[in-house]
Amino acid sequence: LFKGYTMTDMIEVKETEVIEITETELDVEEAEEVVIITATLVPEEKRMEFLPKLIGDYPMAFERYVYQWMEKLTKGIYTGGLWEFYNLSNGGGYISFCGSKPFTMYSMNGAVCECSNETASIVANIFALSSLMQSMDAKGLNCEVPSKRYYQLLDFAYGTPESAMIQALID
Repeated sequence: LFKGYTMTDMIEVKETEVIEITETELDVEEAEEVVIITATLVPEEKRMEFLPKLIGDYPMAFERYVYQWMEKLTKGIYTGGLWEFYNLSNGGGYISFCGSKPFTMYSMNGAVCECSNETASIVANIFALSSLMQSMDAKGLNCEVPSKRYYQLLDFAYGTPESAMIQALID
């Protein structure tokens, strides 16, 4: 956010409790550098190399975690479908469910948010990267690549229009 711009978002946390994230300002002079991270759709012919390039040796485990988290966070509403792959300009990436229908996401922290399929996908990717790191760490494997991708995706997520919802769901 820049000086002069404000953000007010309502986030439903529980059925009866609503938290309001109120106006926030950031003086541009206080910020060292503002970098806008963009997402670019991976062309069809590059899809097979996307996940190994993004995650390294564990692309299938990552993909499985994304699908499992999407199903869990939507309380079974998500049951499969087509996904698109996106490269981020900061070196990261994510997979996004195709479709226009919004999803209601239910986080373990009690947050409930109705969000776009892209935002729901980003949240599932964040949880999947965390799960992948935990699994790799438990096996004594190096988690450097998924850890880097996790923070690259967070940096992108915090710049999206639904960043307040993402933060509420992953907090």
